[in-house]
Amino acid sequence: MPSALNVLHVYSGNLFGGVERMLISLAALDAPEFSHHFALCFEGKLSHALQAEGVPVNFLGPVRLRKPLGVLRARTALGSLLRTRDFDAIVCHGIWSYCIFASAVARAGRAPILYLHDIPDPENWFYRWAWRKPPALCIANSAYTAKLLTSMRLPVPVRIVHPLVNPPPASDPGVVRELRAQWGAELQDLIILQASRLDSWKGHRNLLEALGAMRDVPGWRCWIAGAPQRPGEESYKRELVRLIDSLGIVGRVAFIGHRDDMETVLAACDVYCQPNETPEPFGMVFVEALYAGKPVLGSALGGALEIVTPDCGVLCAPGVELLTAALKRLLDDNGLRNQMSKAGPARAAALCGPEQFRSRFREALEGDRVRV
Repeated sequence: MPSALNVLHVYSGNLFGGVERMLISLAALDAPEFSHHFALCFEGKLSHALQAEGVPVNFLGPVRLRKPLGVLRARTALGSLLRTRDFDAIVCHGIWSYCIFASAVARAGRAPILYLHDIPDPENWFYRWAWRKPPALCIANSAYTAKLLTSMRLPVPVRIVHPLVNPPPASDPGVVRELRAQWGAELQDLIILQASRLDSWKGHRNLLEALGAMRDVPGWRCWIAGAPQRPGEESYKRELVRLIDSLGIVGRVAFIGHRDDMETVLAACDVYCQPNETPEPFGMVFVEALYAGKPVLGSALGGALEIVTPDCGVLCAPGVELLTAALKRLLDDNGLRNQMSKAGPARAAALCGPEQFRSRFREALEGDRVRV
């Protein structure tokens, strides 16, 4: 067996979303060919979850760009860590982490790697900052992200490694029933779930307007999982609450907040729907829904196009009319839902399962000799 690669993952850690779930999955991964370590700026949900998995977590100190002294201290802390530990690869997750810490990695005589989880924007000043000293390697979370990176014509190798998504444990039917009852679902109700950050581009309005067009259709309920993490998201949630009232679907749509039990929530729903207004760079939650055996309904944009096939879900052009028709079809056709449910887990494992991730991640790190 090849020797284990010691990998240091550098990240902010102050919010919680798809990247954080992937890092937690990494920490829980039973893979003797890797030894994963983490360096974070902030304590919070992510750091607590990583520590619960028993992996090394190093704190660099809070970083805010308006406070240069904090940036300097964090870079110094990372430099000290790199001088005392021998890591085979230092991976900065996201453009923010790369911009903050790539210089400290380079000063320690190492080659910084960028694992990009967002859509690259050459006009964004973070990217202009980062490309002044490009990474030794860019890992893209999807073919869509990689294509956009390649279009920037940087002299940097780009490798695609879909995020790790571990298959969920078997759900407890009793716990699932309790959760459904907690949010007012009858036994025969069909639950439509959206679980995402409360950002407008995630398409909550599209889903609610489609449900408003189905207000006279009995037997459905909608859960929206996710909690505001920034002031703008608080305002957006209030806007959604007003929209629900104006559409006449109060009582059938519930905000169920941030969930640490997403496996149970996904097991309790019947259809996962996230009709984005703009592309997802990948869409880990689509993979999680497929693992749970739930048909996925979304927009035919970005990373979703390489996740959802006609066997396991429906992708339609952005807009409410087509979305409404697709929702009605899925809710009405029990046979179609069952067919898609059976296909979902295999599709998820083929894209993001542990075996796939382990081989692709190691190949990316070793293929370009990023250790210096």
